[in-house]
Amino acid sequence: MATSGRTNLIQMLPYMSHETFEYEQLYLNIQNNLREVFEWIEQTVTHYLPDDYTVLAELTDILPNVGESPVKPFLSLVVNINICTIGHQDGKDFRLCLVLPIGDFVGGGLVMREQGVVLEMHNGDFACFRSNEMTHFNLDYLGERASLILHSDREFQKWKDNCNGWKDHGYFNST
Repeated sequence: MATSGRTNLIQMLPYMSHETFEYEQLYLNIQNNLREVFEWIEQTVTHYLPDDYTVLAELTDILPNVGESPVKPFLSLVVNINICTIGHQDGKDFRLCLVLPIGDFVGGGLVMREQGVVLEMHNGDFACFRSNEMTHFNLDYLGERASLILHSDREFQKWKDNCNGWKDHGYFNST
């Protein structure tokens, strides 16, 4: 029986990025110090976006060897420090992206070009949107500003669908 796509013969399991290991202590500090913030985000997304939450959380629940994602229902955390982005779409993001600016700053609004919207976000505000469909960027700002970006890569859908091409392999057990 022919299958669509190709089997990834090198990578059987999803894995953490090399930056996570290179900056392991920083990653653990962020995870520990922002645990309550990530829990609040999860509760808020669950309440206001239940359908999106269910689809995203399903991916976090099926990945082997990861335990619970610290940023559930998302799988990835990116920290941008003092960055102004240019207009872009994140074509590899799955479903939603969440942006949470933190710091002592003025300005830096989140622009969603096609919608003609500028969200003037302050320390601790967050926005969820479909970053793979919307051109977005942040405006200039004054002060110190970091942004936490939570998202899931659409490639994780391959794991859900067929364990990266290994689902029916006789020597692989995905359970």
